[in-house]
Amino acid sequence: MLDGLADVILDPELGAQDYEYERVTEADILHGRAVFQAERRSFRGNIQPASGRERQEMPEGDFEKETIVIFTTEPLTAGDAEARADRVFYHGSPYRVRLAEPWRFHAGFTRALAVLETRHAE
Repeated sequence: MLDGLADVILDPELGAQDYEYERVTEADILHGRAVFQAERRSFRGNIQPASGRERQEMPEGDFEKETIVIFTTEPLTAGDAEARADRVFYHGSPYRVRLAEPWRFHAGFTRALAVLETRHAE
């Protein structure tokens, strides 16, 4: 029996699959320069193409890019003081998370929008 929305998002019969993402965090300061560490992580979730309405939520300049919407219990980030924006790997291509909405406290999941990277991003 399903207990909530998070269970629906993680149900393989409803399209959930296993994916990977990369999180880059500042590991240390060396000679006055930040040293970053990349870590590959796994997650289960549901990914689908973003609708036109969802793409309108994207930051300026990303509206025309290929965009996916991700539902997962993993706390994805679009970047903050501790980490750069996560890179989600979908069908062999990297997608940079541009918008992450953590609905973890009342629904138990994160909704994220990510754009296809066409070149190496920072």
